[in-house]
Amino acid sequence: MLVLHPNSRCDVCLEGYYGPRDPIAITCGHILCQWCLQSLPKLQCPLCRHTYNPADARKLHVDKSAVPPCTPAISSHDLDTSQASRLQSSITRVTLEGASRPELEELLQDCHDWLDGQPQDQVRHLNVSSAVGEADVPAVQGSPCGPPPLVPQLPVPG
Repeated sequence: MLVLHPNSRCDVCLEGYYGPRDPIAITCGHILCQWCLQSLPKLQCPLCRHTYNPADARKLHVDKSAVPPCTPAISSHDLDTSQASRLQSSITRVTLEGASRPELEELLQDCHDWLDGQPQDQVRHLNVSSAVGEADVPAVQGSPCGPPPLVPQLPVPG
């Protein structure tokens, strides 16, 4: 039987393994919570991009006595992590599905607001990335942003 450390979390949503978030192992060996696995748009591991067959996914049985019986109180760090996860999901959605200019501007403002509340030594590199990303914003004036262009696959020397 798998015994989880009380601080074990899903690598996708960063939530603990409890309730509808039981751990599921997929064929590549990665473990996700059931909720994240069911939410994936493709049958592809979000960590290594290997395809998997849902019939081969295995629910891991967890010794619940090793896990705290209740969810710990939400700390300010957890709120920051939750907000960061929400922003990351929004960025992924915009990247994959596109967005109108006002939606994109609102998301950028939300990201700036979140960055402003973080310790500068921890997010300095993100501020630079943000400035680089904003250089592309004028290119989408007045029209929806589409998904990024496909990059051709180069042959791998073998």
